[in-house]
Amino acid sequence: VLMGYNEPDKVEQANMPVSTAAAMWPRLEVLNMPLLGPAVAGHPATSSWSMDFMDEVDEDEMRVELVGMHSYGGPSANSFINKITSAWNAFGREVVVSEFSVVDWSDTNSWTKVPVYNFFEEVLWRMEKLPYLNRYAVFIFTNDPSTPISDTRGEMREAGGSLTPAG
Repeated sequence: VLMGYNEPDKVEQANMPVSTAAAMWPRLEVLNMPLLGPAVAGHPATSSWSMDFMDEVDEDEMRVELVGMHSYGGPSANSFINKITSAWNAFGREVVVSEFSVVDWSDTNSWTKVPVYNFFEEVLWRMEKLPYLNRYAVFIFTNDPSTPISDTRGEMREAGGSLTPAG
């Protein structure tokens, strides 16, 4: 599986308009690999970038086998599973969640490690049962303030490298 573009809707990432992404897509098609559609920073089923890209792909009869998805949010298993289902419903293609974790970018949450652990404990078995989920990957956060990617609640590793209960 080849992922098309990582967060093309964000300036800090691929930073690519839909027209450019669609125009370049045939270069990926010739590789004869299953293609994972771009994973936007938001939710694919509600992202105008994703909707416009998939409309253009379908209109031009280009090949996209899988829907890319990232998800970062609170420790609500139901909300997360519903997002996967809505991505499947929006595009009728299997979903690949290439990044997910519990995180609060504003660092104003009051979660403890228990609801984070419970989130992972529940979503992992529920994801395994979804027939329209092709694969997934947890984004690993580290409880280390010196690391540019650090969160104080949804971490998988302690600053010294040992696993947290969720890890």
